[in-house]
Amino acid sequence: RVLFDLVLPTVDKEQIIDFKLDTFISPLTDTLSALGQKIEVPSNLSVPTQTERYIFNIRLSKPGYRMPWTDGSLNGIGALQGNFIFKNVIDKVRGGSPLFSLINDFTFRSYSVVSNPNTAQNIQAGVSPLKYVASLTAKNDNENTFTSLGISFHKTTGTTFFPVDLKKLNRDNPTQIRATQNGLRIVAIVPNSIFDVETLFNRAKPIPFSIAWNYSNNDQNLLLPILNNYVQTSTSNLFVDSDLLNSNFNIIGYKISLIDANDNSVASKFYVGKLTSEVVYPLGYNFSKVRLDVYASKHNIPELLLNPEQIIDYTDFASRYENIVY
Repeated sequence: RVLFDLVLPTVDKEQIIDFKLDTFISPLTDTLSALGQKIEVPSNLSVPTQTERYIFNIRLSKPGYRMPWTDGSLNGIGALQGNFIFKNVIDKVRGGSPLFSLINDFTFRSYSVVSNPNTAQNIQAGVSPLKYVASLTAKNDNENTFTSLGISFHKTTGTTFFPVDLKKLNRDNPTQIRATQNGLRIVAIVPNSIFDVETLFNRAKPIPFSIAWNYSNNDQNLLLPILNNYVQTSTSNLFVDSDLLNSNFNIIGYKISLIDANDNSVASKFYVGKLTSEVVYPLGYNFSKVRLDVYASKHNIPELLLNPEQIIDYTDFASRYENIVY
């Protein structure tokens, strides 16, 4: 088994619900050579120097890591330590599978977290064993188009979390995922293409998703749907099948965002309450992509108790629609 470390930042609830794969897998890559083949691996992955048997002995070494996140954006930083069976992974990579798609072949066994970090420091890995296991079942969506991911978090402070496991979920049998006591679990329904190298590095490509906060298997029928079938896009507004969404889900707010070609938000606005049938874009901005985020709760929360800053706090389910306009 090959030993590895994965260096990751701590995140807050808003960052988790604003689901981006590069929070977990660095969009930067380094090269790991094995069996005469160069394998592109995330730059936040570290492989200590070691020898593995595969017909003959193979030396693996990538002891350093690089992070795409700057010191000023980090609340905390940590390392996951785990292992994988070399033959299983290398056979799949040599068969054409992107390394990023093989997350279920990686077993995470321990984690370490430090506060007040900097991106150049050494991190002692393997401090806290992952003793607990949760079982998560995928939502029964179209498996030809979408994948359900389960992500487990350790709560580091009252408002920040550190990811300790990431797995593709099975629709027929529960998938085991490592966890910490009283930790947090989310499920995200994402396009199957999310682990393709092209998708991972093309941040401008629309990625619709639906996500559940602190998920349990009882929540399967409460997840918001992927919104592509409920929204139509024009150059000035979105037309939304709001009656169907409002009647089936307890929607507490939504946000419209305009995104430029570099995937930077140039304008965004929160709205409290139910969806409207038409969402007009903010005026006076140059943008290439439009995004609609919809937020729902398990509980009935009076609009009078909400303001835009509180929507994320009360959110149990979120779904994102994106479309390129220009």
